[in-house]
Amino acid sequence: MTAAAQIPDALAYLQAEHEAAWLASAFVAPSDMAGLVGARSVVVVGATGSGKSALRLALADHAQAAGHLLVEWHPTLDPFELGAVTPSRHWFGQLLDACLDALLKQLGQEPQRLDGVATWVRATLHWFIHTYLLDLAGDTELLLSRLTEELPPAGQQLLTELLKLTPAPIFRPGTPDSKLIVALADMLNRLGFAAVWLVIDDLEWLLEEDAARASDALRALLSTLGLFEAPRFAVKLLTPLAFEAAIMGSGGVARRRLDVYHLRWTEPQLLTIVERRIARLLGRESFQLGALYDLERLRERLDRYGGAVPRGWLEMIRPSAELYQRLGASRPLSPQEWKPFGVSIRHCSALIWRRTAPTLATVNCSIWRLERRSFCATFINTGSACVAAKSFTTARS
Repeated sequence: MTAAAQIPDALAYLQAEHEAAWLASAFVAPSDMAGLVGARSVVVVGATGSGKSALRLALADHAQAAGHLLVEWHPTLDPFELGAVTPSRHWFGQLLDACLDALLKQLGQEPQRLDGVATWVRATLHWFIHTYLLDLAGDTELLLSRLTEELPPAGQQLLTELLKLTPAPIFRPGTPDSKLIVALADMLNRLGFAAVWLVIDDLEWLLEEDAARASDALRALLSTLGLFEAPRFAVKLLTPLAFEAAIMGSGGVARRRLDVYHLRWTEPQLLTIVERRIARLLGRESFQLGALYDLERLRERLDRYGGAVPRGWLEMIRPSAELYQRLGASRPLSPQEWKPFGVSIRHCSALIWRRTAPTLATVNCSIWRLERRSFCATFINTGSACVAAKSFTTARS
C-alpha cells in the first residue's frame, strides 16, 4: 500500500477550520464545482454538516491560485456599531472594510504592485482606506502594528504612508454603492489582481444572535445589485438552510445577478469522502471501505443513519475506523469486533424536517440500545439523521 502523510486527527474534529493544513488532500469536489469557481457570484445553501466550510477553503485556494484578491468576510451584527445605520448598510461597510484589510496585507507583502501606477489609482486607494477601513477610527499605531508585523521594510513604509497621509477627496458623500464597487474593482485590477472574490461563511451563529434581523440584512445585501454587476468582482456566499427564504426573496436572485446552488451529495460522493478521510488517518494514498468490514453492511448503515451529509457519515464511521487502526489496519474487522458499532434501534420517532426552519428544533427524545449500554439521544433538525449521545447508562441484561 502506497504511503502518504498520516493525519492522526483526520476523524477527530470534523471541522474544516481545524483541518486547513491537510484538508485539500481529502477534499471531494461537489457536483458543478466548475460553476462555483466561475466568474459569476453564487450563493451555496447547505444543511449543517454538509461541507460548506470545506468548500470555502477550496474556493479560497482556487482564488489565490488564479491571482484573485481573496477577501474572507464574517458578518457581524454588533448593536454598538449599528446605531442609526440599517443592518444592510452596516454590512456594506463591513465588506468594504474586509476588502481593504485584505488588500493592505497583500500590498505589505508585495509593495511593488504600486510601482508605476497612475496617480488616480494611488489616490483612489488612499481614499477608500481612509473612508472605509473601520480600524482607522481607533488607534492608528495599533493598527499599523497589526498590519506591519513580519513585513519587509518596504511594506512597512508603504502601509505607514497609506494610513497616515491625508487623502484627497475622490467621491462625494452619497455616491451610489454600485459606483463604489466598480471603482474598487477597477482600482484592484490596475494593481494586478485578476478579480476580487468576496468569500462569506460562518453565518450559523447569527441565527442565535438575531435571526430575523440577520435575514433582513442578508436579503437587503443580496439586493444591492452593484455587488453583482461590477466586472471582476464576485461574491461566493455559503449559508445555512435557515437563510434560504431570505436569499430567494432577494433582488439579486430575482434579477438573476447571482446563482443559487444547493449543496447536496450522492452516495458515491459520500463514500469517497469517507474513504479519503480513512486513508489520511492511516497514512495511505487511498483506501477501500471494504477493507474495513463488509461493504454492503457498512453502506446500508451509513445510508440509513448517516443522513445525506458528510459529517453524518464520518461520525458514523469514526469508532470502527479508529478501532481498525488500533488493531493494525491489516485485516477487516470481524463480526464480533464490529458488533458494538451495529446500533439497533428500539424506538425511533420520525424526524420532522423543515428546510427553512430558523433555528435548530428539538423533535423527539428516543432510547437507543448499543449492545449492553443504552443512551438517551435528542434528535435535532440538522438535515441528517445523526444524533448526539447525551448520557450513557448501563442497560439491564
